[in-house]
Amino acid sequence: MTFFLIYGDDSVGKSIQLKNICLASENPYYLSLEVKNRKLLADVDFAHKELLSIRPDYKVDSIATYNAIGRIIEAILNSKEKFDTIVLDGISDIPRYAEKVVIAELQKKEPNRKVIGPTDMQSWSVRNNLAHLPLERLANWAEDKGTRVFMTSLMTDEYFGEKKVGRCVDAKDRLRKLADVRVKLTKDNRGYIAKFEKVPNWATEGLPEVVVDKQGLLVQFSMRGLLI
Repeated sequence: MTFFLIYGDDSVGKSIQLKNICLASENPYYLSLEVKNRKLLADVDFAHKELLSIRPDYKVDSIATYNAIGRIIEAILNSKEKFDTIVLDGISDIPRYAEKVVIAELQKKEPNRKVIGPTDMQSWSVRNNLAHLPLERLANWAEDKGTRVFMTSLMTDEYFGEKKVGRCVDAKDRLRKLADVRVKLTKDNRGYIAKFEKVPNWATEGLPEVVVDKQGLLVQFSMRGLLI
């Protein structure tokens, strides 16, 4: 099993679930794109790294952060270290970081350019490739090496035409389809809920929706044979 995509709104327990999965792994590497994870990971003894680059005015430096993501993925792909689990926590903003990279390139010829225009399909295509190709490379590498990769994403509004019809994972279709396992985390009066939206055919059958505690995904993945 390789690529798990865990998604949900803020404060539904995505990061704590993955921390506990790392604690149960032999050689994990937790890559964080969330400032709030500093406290969460402060007491762990497994490898972890924050990839956000924060400017002196406390805003995220989008280009520096995007470059940091690229460097760490490249380093993992070329490392002799045998990680059994890799977490990339907080991928929702990567397209925004990639967009800033594209705008910076456009400004070399058009210094006053501030945005990618709605009809500039070529620049949007470049932005989408910059945002997702590094993640796809990591997933493909994991398939080859037998490493488990977990990525987390927020949710976004889903529209049919101009009508809002619900909420969905904030990731492009190409990334959703690439995931071997896709789990939506929510919270209601029952507690924290895990909805298994996609699992491979060979997985042990389980309920499509379960109440989970802080170690719930670790337990559920193990019961379904997804951590082999």
